Amino acid sequence: MKVILLNKDKSALLDDEDCESIGQLGNWKAKKTDRGWCAYTIVQRDKFRVTLWMHNVVAEAILGRKLNKEVVLNKNLDKLDNRRENVEIRDPASIKKQRKVPKRKNHYRGVQKLNGYRYAAVITYDGKTRCIGYYSSPREAAKAYDKKAKEVYGEFSKLNFP
Repeated sequence: MKVILLNKDKSALLDDEDCESIGQLGNWKAKKTDRGWCAYTIVQRDKFRVTLWMHNVVAEAILGRKLNKEVVLNKNLDKLDNRRENVEIRDPASIKKQRKVPKRKNHYRGVQKLNGYRYAAVITYDGKTRCIGYYSSPREAAKAYDKKAKEVYGEFSKLNFP
């Protein structure tokens, strides 16, 4: 295992077998993303500058080919730890199944709390979000949502009160 020093007082971990090929790609830097710190470099390909992420380069070395819609995960959630034992390559469908659905604050589908003590019933269809109405309780707004959902989606509607 080797440590590659990056900017911003960060360092990346790599296996010995990946170190030489990674080092040939240029100067690696650290960047903070919405999912934590990552190591990247910018290389010139033909007329374009391309950003390469270290975890993707390691995954391509493991597969022996370019990534084709696969998603690269780090098992310990540290994107600077790019040892082969920590890199996991998955297809997007398996990731989608694992995603957690965020909890609703008011526990009703299609209900949003507004400023003060009012609630709005909203529904999305045809690519647009539409307001059904404003109500004094979340239960009333949920019932209004259910009525409109049955109208719009029919038997395929997901209701608060089936």
